[in-house]
Amino acid sequence: MDTYTPVAFKKRLNVKILLFTVLLLGFTLFDLFAQRGNNQLAIGAELDPVISVDSFLEYNFQVGLPIKIYYGTGNHGQWMFRTGLHYLWTYPKNLFDPVNSITANVVPFALGYRRNFQHLYAEGSVGLAWQNNRVDTGDPVVGFSDYPLDYGFEVGYQLHKIDIGISLQNLPYTFEHIGGNTVLVGLKAMYRFGL
Repeated sequence: MDTYTPVAFKKRLNVKILLFTVLLLGFTLFDLFAQRGNNQLAIGAELDPVISVDSFLEYNFQVGLPIKIYYGTGNHGQWMFRTGLHYLWTYPKNLFDPVNSITANVVPFALGYRRNFQHLYAEGSVGLAWQNNRVDTGDPVVGFSDYPLDYGFEVGYQLHKIDIGISLQNLPYTFEHIGGNTVLVGLKAMYRFGL
């Protein structure tokens, strides 16, 4: 049975940092594929049901404020940086005594690529996320943070500067020796500003 130790946590974190660095280098080397032009900042809103897989934290829903920065905007594709704030919670009917609430804040830091197909688009990204989980039992409140690998995919329709899409984000995590996945699947609307 695998047990949690600070050394094991450092090894997992170092592997994630190494993977993130390799991906960042890869995105930089493949910059030739992005068309250069005006850059954009996109801000929006997101509503998602949450699918918890093999998880002791059964989140049910999330609202998000996604933020994206696009580089090399052209007719076909562009690089992007994805971040924002996502708030997850469990429905009260799914809680058990003595738990009053289970919530989490998630802030992703991911790099990706967007491909435009006339009025349609598809984009994918990968990076790390800061996930702060909080279980309120009245006394005490238990909280813990993790830095899971975060990857996502989105498809949608673009109407001038407005994007309307369906997104999927996966946040695999490990707390002590317990692991699981938090999958966010939902609707997203964003407005792109020129920079």
